[in-house]
Amino acid sequence: MSLLAWRNRLPSAPPSTRGIRLELVAQLVPPAVFLASIPVAYLVFLASIPVAYLVSSPAARLSWLTLVVVNPVVGILVRRRALLV
Repeated sequence: MSLLAWRNRLPSAPPSTRGIRLELVAQLVPPAVFLASIPVAYLVFLASIPVAYLVSSPAARLSWLTLVVVNPVVGILVRRRALLV
């Protein structure tokens, strides 16, 4: 949305190229975190099925708790990667 505003010269002061790039990266982080977390959740789900059969259903439910740790870690890694770009 900011890019559209800048293209139509809506802000009073023109932003620098670096400012535009940083704003765009900041706006792309949430979708990137979401997209990166989908395969992680899928893998945890696939891993929990054998755990449920081989160990127990409570153990499989506990394996889902790994998402509490894995999703924030993926978010941090994606943010770091976005800042390097």
